[in-house]
Amino acid sequence: MVSSDTLEAIKKHNLIFVSAQPDTIYFHWQVELYLYQFSKHGPEIADRCYALFGYRDKPSLYAQELAKKFPHVICYKDTRNMSIPNFYIPSIQPHLFKQFLKEYPELGTNVFYHDSDIFLVQIPKFELLLNDPISYLSDTVSYIGYDYIQSSQKCYKTKYPELSDTSLIDTMCECIGISAEIVKENQGNSGGAQYLLKNLDADFWNETELANQKLYDTIKAYDTKFHIGNGSLQIWTAGMWAVLWNLWKQNKQTRIHKELDFSWATYTVKEYHSCNIFHLAGVTADSCKDKFYKGAYTNKNVFKEYLNNKTLFDTINPNSATFEYVKVIKEYAEGLPPIQPEKEHTRFLLDSKDAWSNVYTKDPVKTFMNKPLWRSSDNNYFIFYAGSSWVLTHSQYEKDLSSSTGGYASSTEEQPYNGSWNHECTIKILD
Repeated sequence: MVSSDTLEAIKKHNLIFVSAQPDTIYFHWQVELYLYQFSKHGPEIADRCYALFGYRDKPSLYAQELAKKFPHVICYKDTRNMSIPNFYIPSIQPHLFKQFLKEYPELGTNVFYHDSDIFLVQIPKFELLLNDPISYLSDTVSYIGYDYIQSSQKCYKTKYPELSDTSLIDTMCECIGISAEIVKENQGNSGGAQYLLKNLDADFWNETELANQKLYDTIKAYDTKFHIGNGSLQIWTAGMWAVLWNLWKQNKQTRIHKELDFSWATYTVKEYHSCNIFHLAGVTADSCKDKFYKGAYTNKNVFKEYLNNKTLFDTINPNSATFEYVKVIKEYAEGLPPIQPEKEHTRFLLDSKDAWSNVYTKDPVKTFMNKPLWRSSDNNYFIFYAGSSWVLTHSQYEKDLSSSTGGYASSTEEQPYNGSWNHECTIKILD
């Protein structure tokens, strides 16, 4: 139950809740589920939730259906250049935020910015967070703070003693255009993951998008030049540094607040209920024996999978925090209309400016990882399922095909003809 003080503060300060993600099946079901879970806190919360999807060619049918079901599902074209070296996929978040605030600049006053794989177990007491210009963040000091960066620096320096004691932080800060002293002084304010951001505009997100890729390139180049393996700086948080450091660059204050504390997927049910926010992260393919693992559903709709097999989650430990997540999956899935059998197609045109633009036909015999191969009409290219995505590659690689075989393009949809390839193209079903 949301308190009257919290609701009043949310309305008074026009707080909105926003996520931004690719228009793919992996994020479809996550967004659908969190929008449902947020709505359980009441219509005032549900009506303030915005989910932004980035599409390559055209919005997926699934995203369009979600837009009919929930009030603020918005699709924007993903115009990033994915062919650049070291392309940083998470930069889609600032890319979509930039477009969103360009269209709705009035909504940038107070934004709760979050990932798609979270639940609001309880609504934070936003009345404690909305009466000042400070941006409040979840506690991520242990893995993005100054001390963490310096701990990695020591590992690099052990192998490369010629490095200065601050070469890593100096390199990163120079890339963003911020003083290392500011990062050091804000060690205790180094939050992320979930953000309550204030008075930001499209220009901020444009700069942050550029900083995402630039910082990712910088960290990768540093680690390549001074490679150490274990102890190296984790590169996946480049986007978190880009957001945080750009806030400081604009002289905005940040603070960590316990109201935004979150539990992880590796936690217990008790810990799940002890935090306002649950983040479905931390479980891996190696540790998912008795926990829900979202990575198993990168190109499968979790609701359909459950409705087709009601025993699917029977192995989840009732003491696992993910047990609570699965309870909501079941609850939501049970309320969906009966699953209609989907027509499977055998031929489609994949039209692009690339050489692999062609008509692809389903191989009636050959499969890989229990999925059929799809061959181009000139037999120069084929599409195969690599375990988590469809990959389009040259026919010369079929002889030594493996799940790690690379390609020219990929899609994480259930079928290769469903669209959402990571290259500009259009799909036309032929049969």
